[in-house]
Amino acid sequence: MDLAVSTWNYLCAYGSEAKLEQAIREIVEDGFGVELWLAWTADPGALSETRWDEIRRMLDGVKVSLHTGLGRCDEELFRKEVDMAAFLGADLLVTHESTLGLRTGDQSAGSGCCREVLDYARARNVRVALENGTFETLEKALASVDDLGICLDIGHANIDEGGVDRFLNRFGAAICHVHLSDNYGQTDNHLVPGDGYISMEDWRNLFKMLGSGDFSGTAVLELNTSEPRKGAKRAREFLDYTVRSMKKPR
Repeated sequence: MDLAVSTWNYLCAYGSEAKLEQAIREIVEDGFGVELWLAWTADPGALSETRWDEIRRMLDGVKVSLHTGLGRCDEELFRKEVDMAAFLGADLLVTHESTLGLRTGDQSAGSGCCREVLDYARARNVRVALENGTFETLEKALASVDDLGICLDIGHANIDEGGVDRFLNRFGAAICHVHLSDNYGQTDNHLVPGDGYISMEDWRNLFKMLGSGDFSGTAVLELNTSEPRKGAKRAREFLDYTVRSMKKPR
């Protein structure tokens, strides 16, 4: 399993003072892959097409994924995100229900914007992974749309009815990407793993899935901390400890 860090962590820590170059450099120096958060509000021009060559050089040899910056279904803009992913050598683009035009109450989750942009991404060898919102929308999307992966955000799952196990048991085979953070069970706090109420049993069950032969994706740290570099390192220590504890005889 590859472990990566989202550049979103730097937006949380530094706000309008966040620097994309610093985020990428520190993440790479610390031995992580990089997930580019495309809604880079600190400097909207930082991810413009004129800078793609520069960004690709910074990410040379690094495992890369992208997270959509869109909050609505816009086929033209989504295609541009797919183009960026293909140009940077990213094999996956995380999206949301709203980006694909999916809603819990929709009768045809696989129509319109959703199917067309997925076809566009597939032709460019970019996997689209739907991040878990409601359990019902995921079920409907998987039943209606071919080749749609799931990005399991364990923080989201922990505050959903039924918890983490419900998502792992139902969608395990479709999960191709993971977002890691912790919380207190009420809101999506984006704490360092181990700092919240997600149980050790849930973490171990997650890593059993990630260690299976069916999963070959990336786990991305999405953390809202004041020191993103220290937070990522501390998260890695907790995750390493969790994996080691699973190997000890009981």
